[in-house]
Amino acid sequence: MQDNSQQYVINHPTGASGTFLELVLLSGLQGFDLDNVYISPEGNCHDIGFGKWQSGNNFSFLMSDKSKKFTVGTTHFTNRNDIEKFYSGSCVTLINCKPDDFLLVSAQKTFKADSNPESWTETAYNNLRGNDWPEYSLTNIRDSEIIANEMISLHNLNYVKEWVTATDPTEFDVVIDFATVIGLSDKRLVDVVNKNFFVDLNTQAVKFIEKYQHYNQTYYKKYIQ
Repeated sequence: MQDNSQQYVINHPTGASGTFLELVLLSGLQGFDLDNVYISPEGNCHDIGFGKWQSGNNFSFLMSDKSKKFTVGTTHFTNRNDIEKFYSGSCVTLINCKPDDFLLVSAQKTFKADSNPESWTETAYNNLRGNDWPEYSLTNIRDSEIIANEMISLHNLNYVKEWVTATDPTEFDVVIDFATVIGLSDKRLVDVVNKNFFVDLNTQAVKFIEKYQHYNQTYYKKYIQ
């Protein structure tokens, strides 16, 4: 086990499977029980047993169970200095997205983060609304192909491109390619995590990784380039 006094941060653009990697590290570093985590058909693993969307900080640094000291969190900053303001001295991992990943990350952001009821409010809808969009509903993104396609190919694709352009991978302690995280490279995520964080992921973690990667590769097949 790694020193539990060390804080770890996963930095990534929204949609790049940061919560998934966070949970894998929590398993290796702190023995987090991954059986509590529900992976939805669209590959979303933000429900860790509380029955609602959980952000990284909600179940890591600020988790209500004070009997365990979780030391892994997620951020979406584009530079190391901003991360240091909140998590000084942390070991910071970047999920590195390359051009071939942009469309898939954009689609994941759309169907996971943006369609979350806490995010897809009428205000958010009005701020993005296109001329041919149907009237607002809580399930617009899933129900309307017009909205989903525009979110993926325009708003979120631009977001991912701009985020990656503004981020310098050399600023980070560990860099893991998004393709490895999602299971689309010749490197196994299990091996990469074990090597970089000096852990030995157990069978539960391996199965969790395989399930998550399978769900996402299946659901987002048409966005894989």
